Amino acid sequence: MKKFIDESQLTDKEIFNNKHYFSANGIMMYAFLIIFIVMIFKDISLFHSAPEKPFFGIVTALVLFGIFSYTMNYFVVSSKYLVVKNSIWLLQQHVYDFEDIKEVVIDMPSRSSIRLRIITTDSNKVYQASSLTQNTWKELIKYFEKRNITVHKINFD
Repeated sequence: MKKFIDESQLTDKEIFNNKHYFSANGIMMYAFLIIFIVMIFKDISLFHSAPEKPFFGIVTALVLFGIFSYTMNYFVVSSKYLVVKNSIWLLQQHVYDFEDIKEVVIDMPSRSSIRLRIITTDSNKVYQASSLTQNTWKELIKYFEKRNITVHKINFD
């Protein structure tokens, strides 16, 4: 697995992504963020009288933002590579050479986002993709099958 790849190396790329802000996690993430920002700036005098209160609110908002944004991955495929990117953390990406991928597992655990497990010759990584719709997942499955990559679907439609 490579850590980063230049977009110019992704010839004939296809992107499997949906609008993250319309997903359940996206709506909750932005709602919490807006609520905390409004609460903090509603009473700006707290910064002077009790600075620990706004600090706690900011830390809580950042932790919730991190938790929700962690699951907002999407997938970019090209003739040679599978790239896992994050809709929020734009510099985060994980690159897999298709030749190294043995199989993929698409799992829908209860109370969690659908996730993709990429099994290679030397690693086994799981990526949640809460912003992808069922149709996008089905298109991704068809793409993997067309590439002769074994796809296992667990608790999935």
